Amino acid sequence: MVLVSGCIDGNGGLNGGNGGGTEFCDESYYANSYLIVNSLPEGANVYLNDFFIGTTETDMCWIEPGTYELRIEKEGYVMFTDTIEIEADTGYAVGEELEAI
Repeated sequence: MVLVSGCIDGNGGLNGGNGGGTEFCDESYYANSYLIVNSLPEGANVYLNDFFIGTTETDMCWIEPGTYELRIEKEGYVMFTDTIEIEADTGYAVGEELEAI
């Protein structure tokens, strides 16, 4: 599991934190919004607005509410993309089974 500390701002940039540490979500930051991304197989690269945030299973804590382009990719599998809307005080979970090429 990769726990990313810091926050993704509305422009898709990473602010604060250490960008890959082991800190858990601080529930007071960015109105408790967070994103969890899982895939089968695990170990796929996860991007938000073309910014690499980790490999699945990925937890993104402290995410600013807004619209994001999510991309999950792993060599040998069809890339998954989706537009997601993160709202304040909301958790968003994505679980995707990647299709082999």
